[in-house]
Amino acid sequence: IINEDVFIISVIPLSSSANFSIAEIQTKSEDLGRIIKSPLQIVGWYHSHNELGLTLTEEDVEFHLAFQARFPNSIAFLTLFGKTSTDPKVMTTSFGAFRCGLNDQPVQLQCAVRPLKHNASSDKFYTASCIAFDDIFEIVREKLASLDMTEVNELDFGLLQPYLNSIELMITSAEYLCL
Repeated sequence: IINEDVFIISVIPLSSSANFSIAEIQTKSEDLGRIIKSPLQIVGWYHSHNELGLTLTEEDVEFHLAFQARFPNSIAFLTLFGKTSTDPKVMTTSFGAFRCGLNDQPVQLQCAVRPLKHNASSDKFYTASCIAFDDIFEIVREKLASLDMTEVNELDFGLLQPYLNSIELMITSAEYLCL
């Protein structure tokens, strides 16, 4: 993503909650930066509203204007997870990036998602992403533990569990790499 003097090459989500503290996010960013020995900074916020598509709502614009007041070059990332494609068996993920212009209207930015080439730098970001994702994974673990297994659809749990196992392995591997 290119935005005047900002060029973002990697994005690591640090929170998955509407009740977040910018101070906590800044601390988490600094901690991850120390772990991977690479400076990280807050570049924006992200959210998803699949039913509305890749367009910022009025509330999104208001939130971003307040966020942008504190972080002038910040970006609003909008993600659509699991959108059905023309093939009903295929789910897609779409991304958009926005910034509010001088008239406080959202301006869509150039955004391309490409895999990072394998090198020492990409390994650091992969490690940081896995560690950051551990917080989200903990929420999923707690939710699964609280479910009444007689009410859970076996197919849903059967499909979800292998992904959770893979994610847990990625997190464990990332923590090992940081030692």
